[in-house]
Amino acid sequence: MKKSQVILRTALVIAALAVTLRIVGGVFLHLIRRNLACWPQQQQQQQQLEHQHDEFQIDFHLYRRGNPTGHEILNSSEVFDATRHFRSFDPSKRTFLLSHGFRGPIYGNPMQKLTESLLRWQDANVILVDWQRGCKNTFQYERAVANTQHTAKQIRLLVSNLKRSRVGVGDGGQWGYVHFIGHSLGAHVVSHAAKLLKINDQVLVDRVTGLDPAEPCFEIDEASPLRLSRDSARFVDVLHSAVAHRKHDAFGLLDPLGDADFYINGGTHQPGCQVALANLMSSVARPVLSIFKSVVPSCASDYCKLTRFVMSGGVCDHFYAVYVFIDSVDNEMKNKHSYLAQPWNLTFDTNEQPVVSQLSLCSANQQCPEMGINAEKYQYSNNRHNVYYVKSDYTVHLSMKDSLMFSMF
Repeated sequence: MKKSQVILRTALVIAALAVTLRIVGGVFLHLIRRNLACWPQQQQQQQQLEHQHDEFQIDFHLYRRGNPTGHEILNSSEVFDATRHFRSFDPSKRTFLLSHGFRGPIYGNPMQKLTESLLRWQDANVILVDWQRGCKNTFQYERAVANTQHTAKQIRLLVSNLKRSRVGVGDGGQWGYVHFIGHSLGAHVVSHAAKLLKINDQVLVDRVTGLDPAEPCFEIDEASPLRLSRDSARFVDVLHSAVAHRKHDAFGLLDPLGDADFYINGGTHQPGCQVALANLMSSVARPVLSIFKSVVPSCASDYCKLTRFVMSGGVCDHFYAVYVFIDSVDNEMKNKHSYLAQPWNLTFDTNEQPVVSQLSLCSANQQCPEMGINAEKYQYSNNRHNVYYVKSDYTVHLSMKDSLMFSMF
């Protein structure tokens, strides 16, 4: 092929790529210039919310230690016959129920990793909730928010039917410790499911753990009918790792929500996340990221603000709460105390950095609590949110593929 032909063909490819990127950039820009329509006024009453969510299949995966078949699966159409599908479920054992957040089991599926750690730690029932069919569209976040209700209702039906059919069968009526854990939108899902169990079935879940509960559409308590709250279980603990100081500037909620709220490094800029982003930007992915960054203007729409957070590597911060919770389980197996918490007044300086120079010391008769799996072992003041600062040096190590996903969402 002649040199002139090569040059011409290269020029045509570059021109076609430029046109394609311009079209894609234009569509992307149109999508992110929208504001979130979270809870329209007419939807705020619970009876009206019933008709706002989608109907979609949810899959429940039961994992047991040493299960030779790997795991058992049932979907939301089978919850009334749960015992037939969950034959290995043992109600006398501790039961963990885990829910992923927006866009499903992505970024290496840390909820699957948490499942594996929990089963190494204890012979337990671990139920992994897969509701990705209701939350996988990046630009339909509001639908995912509404679909948390349908997911919570199906979890409630599953647990209530398991309790009704299995408790009392050969175990003297014993029902083991029940612990719900959710990340991001999943934190609101499991809290709402626990509330439904309490109201409809008189079943009080022992513990609900929220891992960086989602902020968008949940930033105002009274206007967010499905928000995580401390009345959903006997004990509610929350780990904050990517808090929004201004509306929709980050994915996580700044507000204290539980009986114990742990702010990891003050709730922002987690170890390893900026390093992962810097490594990515120096890689072959840099041109792709630069193109996306160029079409994100300094606009004030909700999607623009959230997109800027994503492009700055903030998704890694958002998932950091999941990783340190997994690490706390692994440390417990080693009898290693980690993530000690200190009482904190939730103050920040003008640069939104946590003020920790005068952290309160734990009193002589009250041991500092431990964030993570062991948080339930400590005593907390009743009838209020107990707020703690937790110093963490745990570093997130990401593959190139995961780094790209963290940065581009």
